[in-house]
Amino acid sequence: MGKGGFPGMGGNMNNMMKQVQKMQREMAKLQEEIEGRSVEASAGGGAVTVVANGKKEILSITIKPEVIDPDDAEMLQDLITAAVNEAIRQADEMISREMIDRINQLSKKSRESGLTEEEKQEQQELRRKYIEYIKGQVRHQLDSIKFAGDRHDCGHEHHDHCGCKCKKQ
Repeated sequence: MGKGGFPGMGGNMNNMMKQVQKMQREMAKLQEEIEGRSVEASAGGGAVTVVANGKKEILSITIKPEVIDPDDAEMLQDLITAAVNEAIRQADEMISREMIDRINQLSKKSRESGLTEEEKQEQQELRRKYIEYIKGQVRHQLDSIKFAGDRHDCGHEHHDHCGCKCKKQ
């Protein structure tokens, strides 16, 4: 058994730890890059515009003055909700696209020239994170399914944040 190695491991434990640490740094760098990017979505023909980052944080909301009607606050609320939801959807797409791109790069390299142990670990970790991401998306989709019973007595759909005074709250 060589210095710092274990039988059957085929290498030096210090080198393996260095590879793992490098992979972790590269994953953190990719995540930081994604989080630093932003997406922009609008609703109502640009009446409401929302900017979100890769952490799915809302960075800004811009509302054109002509859509602010004190007699129709519900319309403005709907526009804001639609724009925010679209911005989050776009952020999700961006995250997914970046993960898939990196997985595909590693898969291509694997077929062409093979992967280093570090890259194999990165590929495995990215796949694991992508599967968790997809599971979260499916859970979210299932949670957002509207059923006929999800309407208030007054006729509009129930939302946790609504201020409806009907009996269904």
